[in-house]
Amino acid sequence: MKKLVFLISLRFFSLPALAQSHQFEVASIKPTKLVNVGVKSACHGIDSKFALRDLAAAVPHGRCIISSGRLSHMIGVAYRIPQDVIDGGPDWVKTGGNRFDFEGKADDPSSATESDLLIMLQNLLADRFKLKFHWEVREIDGFELFVTNDGPKFHEAKPDEEEKISVNAGFVLELLSGNRPDGDNALVPSMPATLSAQKVSMARFAQLIEPAVLVTLRTEQI
Repeated sequence: MKKLVFLISLRFFSLPALAQSHQFEVASIKPTKLVNVGVKSACHGIDSKFALRDLAAAVPHGRCIISSGRLSHMIGVAYRIPQDVIDGGPDWVKTGGNRFDFEGKADDPSSATESDLLIMLQNLLADRFKLKFHWEVREIDGFELFVTNDGPKFHEAKPDEEEKISVNAGFVLELLSGNRPDGDNALVPSMPATLSAQKVSMARFAQLIEPAVLVTLRTEQI
């Protein structure tokens, strides 16, 4: 089916000095020394929620850490968008061996929310890479998530419940861990998947099942 999506189209310009608000107190971006590993990322604000046993929870409060990420990975983290909606810019933005390690620390970790940290990351990328972008709406092929005639098999979350996400699947974990030699995520199925999610929006649910859909399509084409 066709669907409308918002794409982020990149350009590289010289930018004026950014305002001092929403800036990291300390930040570094440098070429990675890691080899044959996938990108890992986490921004830990005071309101961040992590899945059970998620190693990202070990990131200290008030920090964003991205390891072995291309610029497209960092943009995806900063704007909470998938890489496939990023368009434009030089080829090295999304492909090739130009990978970076990034770490940024907020001035006041005790009050920085996850949204605050992401805005700081957006501002830093604009400054360090002289990045400017605009949003476009395009029609592309996509998937539709809909309710069957029998209705949904889940119930509305209670106000006192917390977000919890648990994934038990070889191919999904492999997809997320990125163990391929080129450092990108692997799309290789190995066993059936089980997903348990509590107090998540439908948008978040669709995001969680997307890797499994991609794996299924790839398997059927082999």
